[in-house]
Amino acid sequence: MSAYQLTYSSKFKKDFKKIQNNAKALEKTTTVFKYLLEGGVSLVPKKMRPHLLIGNYKDHWECHILPDLLLI
Repeated sequence: MSAYQLTYSSKFKKDFKKIQNNAKALEKTTTVFKYLLEGGVSLVPKKMRPHLLIGNYKDHWECHILPDLLLI
């Protein structure tokens, strides 16, 4: 059983298509997915700055896959 269940919004699917041609972004994104499925946020490296959000996104996590690529 995985730590998290990933759900993909239509916005995510559209954005994910944009990184299909960027090998580095694609590799790091799929690696973060594996971390989340295997052990949750605790496996995401501190370098990616995983943190809880506030406001409208309260109880949601965010991490910085690349400086200009965030995963909520």
